[in-house]
Amino acid sequence: VTMAAGYVRMGHRVVVALSSQRVLEVQSHINNQFKLSQLPLTLLIRGTGLNSTGNRFEQGVYDIGALEHLANVYMPKDLNEASGLLNKILQKPGINAIRYQNDAEKHMPQLLDLDAIWEIAHPFDVSSEGVILTFGTSIQDFIKKIEANALNVGVVNTRNLSSVDSELLQKIAEFHHKILIYNIEDIHNELYYHILRHCYEQKLDLEIHCVDLRGLELTA
Repeated sequence: VTMAAGYVRMGHRVVVALSSQRVLEVQSHINNQFKLSQLPLTLLIRGTGLNSTGNRFEQGVYDIGALEHLANVYMPKDLNEASGLLNKILQKPGINAIRYQNDAEKHMPQLLDLDAIWEIAHPFDVSSEGVILTFGTSIQDFIKKIEANALNVGVVNTRNLSSVDSELLQKIAEFHHKILIYNIEDIHNELYYHILRHCYEQKLDLEIHCVDLRGLELTA
């Protein structure tokens, strides 16, 4: 981290790759070297999500909470979106982090609209039964299940975990849809609290349900 800060001061744009489990170890260093000095940094966080070993300290679900007050955190749904986001945030100031899973995947380049904070991954309208808010590889998993069962349910890709798409939430509120926030990537579910805070500030009346890791003991 200290070396990266030195390169940034020399005028280079720096990308640091590290595992999700190491984020807690370097959190204070990132704060001291970059946040307090207002230096730009791009982080690529690998090994995210639940780990089948069952070892609590090898679970990749603690980094979002650690980075919450330091960086803008993103989690794309696939490599194509990850590539687009990386190209975009390399030009942005401050600290930005992209989380990704280690699954084998073919990169299929295509045009993306990355200007929006969130993305409607599966359409919904006033007749829909509800909307699922999630991110990462869960997007495609839900879309496949919805289409296989002919369900009238929307899916929103909340790829920017540090911000709330106020226009999309307003649209959901106008339709009076129930919301399910599916987040098994973050032990604290920071996304849920961002949305709750936004609903309180904007006086949005939304019925919100969660599937997350809060209250679970992630030990062997």
